[in-house]
Amino acid sequence: MQHESSVPVGTADRCEIQWDALKAAFENHSGGAKAVLDKTTGEVLDVKEGLYSNNNNAHFLTIVPVPSRIQYQMMEIFIGTVSTPSIHTLLQDTIVGKGAFRRFKDALAKFPLERKRWFTFRDALLHQHIFDWLEENHVSYDNPPGWNLNLPAAVTHEEEAEHTASTDGDPVGPGENSESTEALQEFLMAWARNHGQEYGYVFGPAAFYSLSTDLNKAFSFSKRV
Repeated sequence: MQHESSVPVGTADRCEIQWDALKAAFENHSGGAKAVLDKTTGEVLDVKEGLYSNNNNAHFLTIVPVPSRIQYQMMEIFIGTVSTPSIHTLLQDTIVGKGAFRRFKDALAKFPLERKRWFTFRDALLHQHIFDWLEENHVSYDNPPGWNLNLPAAVTHEEEAEHTASTDGDPVGPGENSESTEALQEFLMAWARNHGQEYGYVFGPAAFYSLSTDLNKAFSFSKRV
C-alpha cells in the first residue's frame, strides 16, 4: 500500500517535502542533533547549522527522533509475526531487560531471511509513523514519496531451514538432524530461563542459543525416545 498525499481540513498551504532528509532526521539518535521541518517549503533544516530562526518558529516543526518505546514496540510487533517457534522464542527472550536492542540485533543476524524481512518491516512502520506525524501536525504536500506501507510476509520454517542448509559449507555431517538441533536449542534456552536467576543471569537465553549452534557444528546429537 502506498500513501497518497492528503489535504488536511482547513489547510491551504502545500509543500514539497524533502523525504530522505525527513526520514534521516527521524532516525538520527546522535546526541544533540536537532532538526526542524519548514511547513511552508518542506525543507528539513539542521538547527546546529544556524539555518533555523526562532523568530519564525510558527513555520517550523521540531522533528523528534523515533522514541525508544516506539522502537521497542516495532520489535514486539515484528516478533509477533515470526512463524518459526524456536526463532520466535529466542527473539522474545532478547528484548527482556537492559540491552534489548543490541541483543535483538545480534540474535537476528543468525537468521538472514528474518533479518532482511526485519529491515523492510521496520521501514514500513517508520514510514507510517512519519505519515501519522505529518497528519497530526496538519502538514500537506504535493509530492507523496511512494513508500510501501505493506508489511512483508512471514518467513516459513521451511524457507528458513532451506536457506540455512544452502548457506552451510557442509550440509552433511555433525548437527544435520534438524529435529535434534531444535530440541537442543529449546532445552538450553528453557534451562537459561528457569535457572538464570540462580547464576545472576550471567548468560541469557540468547547466549545459550549461540552455544547450541556451536555445539551442533562440533558434535552430532540424537534425541532419545
